[in-house]
Amino acid sequence: MILLQSFIEGTSYQIRPLNSQSFEKDLTRKIEDLKVTCSIAEFAKFPLGTIFFSKTIEKPEADHIHIPAGAAYPLLMGENVYPLVGLSEEDLKSMVDYVVDYMIAKNDETFNMESAKKFAEAVAG
Repeated sequence: MILLQSFIEGTSYQIRPLNSQSFEKDLTRKIEDLKVTCSIAEFAKFPLGTIFFSKTIEKPEADHIHIPAGAAYPLLMGENVYPLVGLSEEDLKSMVDYVVDYMIAKNDETFNMESAKKFAEAVAG
């Protein structure tokens, strides 16, 4: 599983993994140095800064991750949670657990115990 965020660098629309994720310890380089490829059109449907979740990650090379088409789901924009449709109940539970754990572990001005609580409440509906 991975959390990603859209951004613009120069004139290029890009996707980057959020730092401090649990899989980072298995990497041979910094997460910021990873090459991320994906179907940009799927991500560009949502505002810049949107955070996405993907349960599927392909690793064609040690410094390259690829998100297959249809594997990423929009998750958050600021404090707004996107409707999470198309996920099985099991996948939804795994995603919520991963995101809540990430937010609690991150514990900074953006993600912390309070944001984890708000996210869990929003998903529970």
